[in-house]
Amino acid sequence: MSIRVLLLLSFMISSTMAQGQSYIKSSSKKLQKCYKKAAESAQINDYTQAIEHTDKILKKEPDNIDVLLRRGSYYHSTKNYARSEADFQKAISLNPDYDGRAYYTLGLSQYEQEKFEEANQSFQKFIDSNSKSTKLKKKAQALMSKSSFAAEAIKNPVPFNPIRLSENINTEKLEYYPSITADGKQMIYLTNDGNLEDIYISTIEADGTYGKGKPFSAFNVRLGEGAHCISADGKTIVFTSCDERPRNVSNTYGSCDLFISYLVNGKWSLPENMGAQINSRAMDTQPNLGADGKTLYFSSKRSGNSGADLYLSKKQKNNQWSKPIKLSDDINTPGDDESPFMHPDGKTFYFRSNGRPGMGNFDIYYTTYDEATDSWGEVKNIGYPINTDADDGALFISLDGATAYYTSDRHSLDNNIKPNLDIYKFDLYPEARPTPTTYVSGIVKDGNTGKPLAADILISGANGERNITTDASGAFLITLPAQSDYSFQANKEGYLFASERFAIKEIKTALEPFLLEITLYPIPTKEEPSNVVYDKPIILKNVLFQSGSAVLLPESMQEINQISELLVSNPDVKISIYGHTDNVGNESDNLRLSEQRAKAVYDILANKGIQRNRLAYTGYGESKPIADNGTEVGRQENRRTEFVVRR
Repeated sequence: MSIRVLLLLSFMISSTMAQGQSYIKSSSKKLQKCYKKAAESAQINDYTQAIEHTDKILKKEPDNIDVLLRRGSYYHSTKNYARSEADFQKAISLNPDYDGRAYYTLGLSQYEQEKFEEANQSFQKFIDSNSKSTKLKKKAQALMSKSSFAAEAIKNPVPFNPIRLSENINTEKLEYYPSITADGKQMIYLTNDGNLEDIYISTIEADGTYGKGKPFSAFNVRLGEGAHCISADGKTIVFTSCDERPRNVSNTYGSCDLFISYLVNGKWSLPENMGAQINSRAMDTQPNLGADGKTLYFSSKRSGNSGADLYLSKKQKNNQWSKPIKLSDDINTPGDDESPFMHPDGKTFYFRSNGRPGMGNFDIYYTTYDEATDSWGEVKNIGYPINTDADDGALFISLDGATAYYTSDRHSLDNNIKPNLDIYKFDLYPEARPTPTTYVSGIVKDGNTGKPLAADILISGANGERNITTDASGAFLITLPAQSDYSFQANKEGYLFASERFAIKEIKTALEPFLLEITLYPIPTKEEPSNVVYDKPIILKNVLFQSGSAVLLPESMQEINQISELLVSNPDVKISIYGHTDNVGNESDNLRLSEQRAKAVYDILANKGIQRNRLAYTGYGESKPIADNGTEVGRQENRRTEFVVRR
């Protein structure tokens, strides 16, 4: 394992000298000189030479405890943990009370070999020893927790089948920190040639293959970009830039700051520093945008933190970001908490930390947010062998929750080549998956001209409301949890609104997305009458009734209120409300029901103060179907309420 500890023998010597005993001082001057040379070699990290010097001493004095301890530390530094363990064990067997810290270093060597039970016994002996190092004893206690966890985790591994991405992504450079747009068509990631980090982008083909990664040059400025994220709709990028101010970009505030860029009308804006509201004088990095594009998670080492902690900021109505709020102690620890990733389901949260029991220094954890109680659930280690003895990095999880992406150096280790980082993907086991989520994309168009429109879109469902605003392209993309019903409404000043209702029962992909084409018609005025709008039915997809009844369901009021606001804002507009049914049942009964339903909407609007001479209603029963009554889907479409603008 790769736990970083300082095994400086000088701290051993100072302890033994304080006890009035030193084995090396009893040696000949020649051996003492050899001992000094070993220390000098170790200072320049030449442990091979240092070991050779200690070997010479131990040939003459095989029971010299000082030299055994020193050589054991050198073996540990070269990751020869078995030899290190043997030296520490022999030193302790010769004099168990010589220095209690020997038990600590013995425990480390055993821990590195995954001898967890033996390691815990050694750590406990160190804790029980007469050593006065309180700080080291706390480390031993933490390692005992890690050791106990690791022992159980290895006995109960989770499924794991990492697949290295193609050579179009992974090269001789370092590749890491992947993120993918919601439609699965683009992946952005970092490359590092040893001098500079840069954002690269790859197009993901319909068959799942990755196009050759290319520098993300849309900013047209050399930024030295670091940890980053792209919004679900692919229209916002937040990234980290460190140390130096990027040319032509706003001033920085700390050692690493967060910058933001927007895709507007097909062009990326010049990145802007997110300002003192977000950035501190310390390191602010590893951003993650929620699926709504309005929630930002990031890691910060700002003043008052014992390490790196995770923060949350929300985008306000004025497009400014709120003051960051530190996540609760359910998430943050006294150690370093980094690499946040909130899945587009809006509740499953992944991050990495070195402040919890785990397999190595940094492990990956996940938890679930409960909006009803405004609290986080149990934080769970994602398990072995996803977590290893290495500093395991951040995860990115696909929309459907089934695929995870991460970074590893296993390819270079397995092939005994120069250490390198590559991007991998693997099937995430079911217990660690988020709620399956899909996406809806579409475009808003002008009903007269067919040209795209910028519009406000509201989508409502069991998980609350989502608001988005399209740019002049009229295009939008929004992620939504599956297995739920949603109401949809598009609005633009000067236009009649459009509504839709749909049930998402399955996950869609880039090959087969949910597509919506929304047509908005201009509101006719005396100056600009619109012949297209007159008598054009606007179906009220979210005006719903109890089955076989004219009693409106509560969720209908939002859309009826929208009609009321439309009429109040446009006092010259008059409308007729029409009711329709399917062909199931008696024709006369259907006609009566359709009229009662149309009148129910008419009455509510009149009660809201709309003059009755601006309103009319008619029931058509089953006489004007718009779909096949031979299917349930068709019958559902035929059961509708609509309105038209009258001349």
